[in-house]
Amino acid sequence: MEATGNEGVIAVVSAEVEQIEAMQKLNPDEDQFAAIRRMLLNAQWYGQSADERLARIEMRQRSWLEASTMQGEAGAMAETPITIAKWTIDEYHRMIEAGILDDKKVELLNGQIVEMPHEGVPHAGVGDQVEDHIRQQLGDRAKLRIGKPITLPNDSEPEPDLCICRDIRYNTHHPYPEDIYWLVELADSSLRKDLEVKTQIYAAAGIHEYWVLNLKVLELLVFRLPTQAGYQSEQKFMQGTIKPLAFQDVSIDVHRLLG
Repeated sequence: MEATGNEGVIAVVSAEVEQIEAMQKLNPDEDQFAAIRRMLLNAQWYGQSADERLARIEMRQRSWLEASTMQGEAGAMAETPITIAKWTIDEYHRMIEAGILDDKKVELLNGQIVEMPHEGVPHAGVGDQVEDHIRQQLGDRAKLRIGKPITLPNDSEPEPDLCICRDIRYNTHHPYPEDIYWLVELADSSLRKDLEVKTQIYAAAGIHEYWVLNLKVLELLVFRLPTQAGYQSEQKFMQGTIKPLAFQDVSIDVHRLLG
């Protein structure tokens, strides 16, 4: 027999809520919370005031959100999709010009504004050694830019520790990939970002050579042969010399870099 009156309304609402709950467990969505809130507040639940119904809705919403937060650890629910707002190079530049980022040490990586760690004593000391040695070896054949931005086509404007680039004036733009001979990052607290994130960004942008000085274990990692999927060549040095691709007549002493 078909339900009537309050009982019928509750049955219909309960069935709809069960469907939405099943969807919610797979893909939590704020709009679904709003839909449930409207349905349940409009339903004539016998013996419950609007405040009581609202409290039940909010309790259900909190339980869903808590379950969604713990899903990564428990593995009991599907991953909650997260949408991250991305910024273009032009938008990033406008923020800089407006002074919004004046008190922040950040760089743009794949459209995301990422905070940069402050430079410690070992980082600064090795940075001086690297700059001095490479400058001595290259002379005036290239420009060395220390901790300054470069502009890449994948909505990235990182600030590598050292950029060896064409010796021209960069008054209207930062160096582009075609201006860059190779890049150097000194990695301690930034090691994961330098190895996992920046290798992909630099390779996709066509940076031919990328060096990472791992200050934790004192080794030089050299990445070459860029593709859209990453670098095809990775070499590790702890001693000896290395010749940059752009300057095959120049030998860089690895020990001098690592100090």
